[in-house]
Amino acid sequence: MSGIELLGLAGGVLSAGGTLLGASAKAESDRAEAELLNRKAENERAYSQREAIRKAHETARVLSRQQALAANSGGGATDPTVVDLMAGAAGQGALQGQTILAQGEEQGAMDDYKASYKRYAADQTEMAGWIGAGSSFLSGYSGWSKFGKDFFGPRNYRYG
Repeated sequence: MSGIELLGLAGGVLSAGGTLLGASAKAESDRAEAELLNRKAENERAYSQREAIRKAHETARVLSRQQALAANSGGGATDPTVVDLMAGAAGQGALQGQTILAQGEEQGAMDDYKASYKRYAADQTEMAGWIGAGSSFLSGYSGWSKFGKDFFGPRNYRYG
């Protein structure tokens, strides 16, 4: 076997190894990004819960202030107009709190979806790496076998 034959075979092996290493690194990067997206989803949900709680406290302060002002005005805190205003403020606060929670859940779900896609992409990258490595190896072997016919002994091909 001559040096050029060995170089052809070694080139195929090295190319296959490089393809596998590159695919593996890309897959690991995608999986790490997926993990970060899952953490981001959890943080979005937690943030929206904290904001909804803050909104509930704010609504309670507004209602307390309305009740105190109504009682101080002499009209009475149980006046139907005051009660209607307070019910409207309470409903608006509850709606805002639920909207904040829904937005956090929606963003979290989107980040979870992106993470699952990244994991899928990582799996596909690894599969493509193996296919590319096999192709590189076979290409190198093919080039080597053109020069390495003596290595396998005489060939008795018949054409035509």
